[in-house]
Amino acid sequence: MSRTELSFPSNPFSTRFVRPGALPYLFPAGADVAGLAERFLAGPGGAAVVGPHGSGKSTLLAALREPLERAGLCLHWVRLHDGRRWLPRASAEPARLGPQDVLIVDGYEQLSLLERLRIAWHRRRRRFRLLATAHQDVGLPVLWRTAVDPQTVERIVLALAGSWRPPLTPEAVAAARARHGSNVREVLFDLYDLLERAGAARRPNQT
Repeated sequence: MSRTELSFPSNPFSTRFVRPGALPYLFPAGADVAGLAERFLAGPGGAAVVGPHGSGKSTLLAALREPLERAGLCLHWVRLHDGRRWLPRASAEPARLGPQDVLIVDGYEQLSLLERLRIAWHRRRRRFRLLATAHQDVGLPVLWRTAVDPQTVERIVLALAGSWRPPLTPEAVAAARARHGSNVREVLFDLYDLLERAGAARRPNQT
């Protein structure tokens, strides 16, 4: 059987399909992104999305982009990596922000205490909004906690793959979740590898 004859013509768990913004955040019944945006806009001006690694925090931020921009706000995005302890001054300087601005910091807990205090001081003076993600409470009101249960993981998998087709099965998803817990990102990486291995095994031998 050739690669094009596989159940999945392309791997639905490729990076382009699972990156934040490519897949909608899946809310539980009774909640949606419009309601969450309203809560943020009605709040005190600072809030955090809190949850473990790979639980959808960045995906939720991407979902909030449209309703916040539709409300007339200008969004300033900062994604912190490698334990960076301060904001990149060129892209999002709190001293230059104003009431129509939202400073969005993905990975807020990496910032030093001094940097957090600097942001808070400028926020009081300049009255801009702050929306952060963190793995634990960071002293900001919690807008949403990202929690992942088995049913949510299956919903995400089916949203990407469309249906159960070998070698993708509920059992394979359960095994990946047993290895990675609530880290959906790693679960999807596992499923990507599963389909890639199945594709390689079904290719004709090359001589």
